[in-house]
Amino acid sequence: MLQAAATIRYIEAEGHQMAVRGFNEDLPGTPLIFLHGITLTLDIAPLILPHTLRERRWYSVSLPGHFPARFAPGTTLADLSVPMLVRQLAATLDEITGTAPVDLFGYSTGAFLGTAFAAHYPARVRSLTAAAGFIQGHWQGGMLLFQRLARAGRLGAWLFEAAFRWLRKQNTRLIRSYYDATVQRDAFRAFLARHPEMNDLLDGVRQQSPQAMRYWFAWVLTADLSPLLPRITAPTFVIVGAEDPIVRVGDSVRLAEATPNQAFIRLPNTGHLLFAEAPEAWQQHVETWFTTEL
Repeated sequence: MLQAAATIRYIEAEGHQMAVRGFNEDLPGTPLIFLHGITLTLDIAPLILPHTLRERRWYSVSLPGHFPARFAPGTTLADLSVPMLVRQLAATLDEITGTAPVDLFGYSTGAFLGTAFAAHYPARVRSLTAAAGFIQGHWQGGMLLFQRLARAGRLGAWLFEAAFRWLRKQNTRLIRSYYDATVQRDAFRAFLARHPEMNDLLDGVRQQSPQAMRYWFAWVLTADLSPLLPRITAPTFVIVGAEDPIVRVGDSVRLAEATPNQAFIRLPNTGHLLFAEAPEAWQQHVETWFTTEL
């Protein structure tokens, strides 16, 4: 069962609107910050985070421009940059945790943003978890096709947004698209059967702005965090599916090699949705990191 949802808090950052849900905010200890993947929403967090992590003080923070957050009116593709996105996250953390160190837990594009934040603000990160993350945003398979379409001028922009509108019309279409990110399809099917609330969460995905998603897909194709990796000082846990069809597994290897006090796990026969494809191994490795390594 999902943890009871806390009220969404909206935070202004340079004209942009960020969104966050806080849980167990009266508990002491280092706060955990969860960052979701592209096209998802902050409400996916309870399906990804192991139960033990949800017993502590934690927050689920939206990726910039992702519903229910929004980019500032007039934002263009040219405005997106690593510093701009990191500043939005920093402004959000200023409001909910101050400048005290946090445990950052990012999934996919959330891991990309968490890695960038850890490089820009090393004193504010006690630990970094990068699950199915990447350093360079040159994806693979169908996601790469969408990235190239998003950058293909006016016609490409129109086609991308039209395709996204078509995809989000029905939850069944979205679910089918997630199967393409998996290797263990039967395990993902079982995950959906155990979590019928996934359909409710997809209602938020259907409300994503096609324009904002196009900006993200187009921009991240050429984004590269490689020069920032030496700045990261936090202990880092990197976990990735060995057969991830979206992100390049080599990026996770590079991140692990470049960061101190790291642990690296490559889950065999697993794709991008590793928390759903190998839930027992996922929970074991994540909990081991937080209970014995930190």
